[in-house]
Amino acid sequence: MRKKYFNIKITLERLHENKMKTLVPFFCILIFILLTGAIASDMYVPSLPHIAQYFQVSDYLAKLTVSLYMLGFGFGQLIWGPLSDSYGRKKILIIGISLGFIGSLFCVLAQHIDTLLLGRLIQGLGVACSLTLVRSMIRDVLKGEMLSKLLAYLSLIFGMIPAIAPIIGSYIEYYFDWRAVFYVLTVYMVFVVVMVIIFLPETVARKHIQPFKIKQICIDYVNTFKHAQFLSCAITAGACISGILAYVAISPFLFQSVLGLSVINYGWLTIFIMLVMLLGRGGNVIFLKRSTSFQAMKIGRILMLLGGLLMLVTYVLHLFSVAAILIPYLIFLLGTGFIFSNASLIAFTVFDAKFGIVSALYSFLQLFCGYISSYIAAHVTTDTQLPLALILTGLAIAAIISAKFIKQEDS
Repeated sequence: MRKKYFNIKITLERLHENKMKTLVPFFCILIFILLTGAIASDMYVPSLPHIAQYFQVSDYLAKLTVSLYMLGFGFGQLIWGPLSDSYGRKKILIIGISLGFIGSLFCVLAQHIDTLLLGRLIQGLGVACSLTLVRSMIRDVLKGEMLSKLLAYLSLIFGMIPAIAPIIGSYIEYYFDWRAVFYVLTVYMVFVVVMVIIFLPETVARKHIQPFKIKQICIDYVNTFKHAQFLSCAITAGACISGILAYVAISPFLFQSVLGLSVINYGWLTIFIMLVMLLGRGGNVIFLKRSTSFQAMKIGRILMLLGGLLMLVTYVLHLFSVAAILIPYLIFLLGTGFIFSNASLIAFTVFDAKFGIVSALYSFLQLFCGYISSYIAAHVTTDTQLPLALILTGLAIAAIISAKFIKQEDS
């Protein structure tokens, strides 16, 4: 296996041949790149209450580290996508992840909460390149069935990280402290930059390089934004991410500070999240053999709404426990498994060029929705599940309304 796959020099020409001996090492590199943003977002989550205690600040300021990271991550999409269309994916990846490394150093060295907040903003802005450029690189070299399969595999792996990263982070917090998590992130980003420099080929052919013209970029963004199908999918996926980020911001305080779970036990709760994500994505794959992506997204919206409503019911019935909060959230999360890959596929199939622009705007719209949700979550009190229940229900309704509105407009 090692000789067959990992002694192969990856070149653009070989990637276009779509042979597994080249695609496997390329796929592995993309995974390492994609994980940069995912672990930076999720690994430190169990430490949020401890960060608030360390700096002697309110829970709100600790939660704000999530919001500012997502703000940087969202706006980074708009920057890195167009730059990669003009200067190539590889150079921009190196610059972006290096900026994320600088942000991680700010977090490691922070002696005041303001420094940590700035570091998280810079970190998010830098590693934002990982998400949008991985999507763009896949579309640079693959089409048709192979493209769909690779997107599904990446979605499956990416879905596991929000569960695995907090478990790792909880043990780092328990045996060391919150700062050690950012040490790990810093070292990982150095590893990814070195790997990109040595092994990753440039995936944009010279003939497809676009001149960097700000006016034209703005026009492209506006034209892309106007496309009804694209916008519908972005809003629906944005509602999914918003629900996940609301849970990320609220749950550490709700479970640890209010319900009394240890940081280790909180970390291990995320194993249920991973299993449900795998179930949702696996169920989606099976469902697509008999139906369409549009129908799969409809099921996803219904499950999201059921999860939000069920959490509201548990609040009304005065059921306040780990199960009363986690089970409804898992139903909401199960719905997202039917949405993420389908929304991305449907949104992108209407375009045949400028994937950097399209991917950047798609990611930005999702993450900006996530920023708003996490910002709202940072301001609410976390002594009951009601705020989270209202957010999840509202997001599910927004996704349903968006689909109805776009359908009427398309007709």
